[in-house]
Amino acid sequence: MNNKIIRLIFSLSVVFLLLSCYIEMDSTSKLTNILVNNTDKKIVYVIETEVGTNKIMSKGNDSDSVFFEHNYIMKLPPVGAYNIPDFRVEILNENIYNLTDTTCKQFKGMYSVYINVTDSVFYKNILVKTYPNSTVKDEKYSEKLIIDDTILSILTKDYSMLNKFPEYYKK
Repeated sequence: MNNKIIRLIFSLSVVFLLLSCYIEMDSTSKLTNILVNNTDKKIVYVIETEVGTNKIMSKGNDSDSVFFEHNYIMKLPPVGAYNIPDFRVEILNENIYNLTDTTCKQFKGMYSVYINVTDSVFYKNILVKTYPNSTVKDEKYSEKLIIDDTILSILTKDYSMLNKFPEYYKK
């Protein structure tokens, strides 16, 4: 009888130890932000993420891109079925500055809780694509923003841009 109790306690201890341990997996999320400017306007597109801020300058009718990389450690249980979560690069704010017309607009991250009508116009112009060779351990995806007259129509006049971009407005 004592032998059975000892085996039961040992078995439960092993199961408890296995369930309390985690396997660490190094992972990377790589985001390429692409700006396609289909207008003749000079545009500055500033992307603020959890891993840094970068900007794209467009002279009109062109495209360019910037790259963000988020490295993190994912903790997974050693046994059992589980879902592996996505840890994409979180975009906090996106700013579009139309230097030609001194208009601009700030948009909160695409996955924020509240999205208004103006934001929805903006987000309809973003195409998200996951690359075919993307894996959980090495996720690769892009977000392409297409600037056209629809986007320009939701920007508002902002004369503080004269101070934000003095090198452009000194001319």
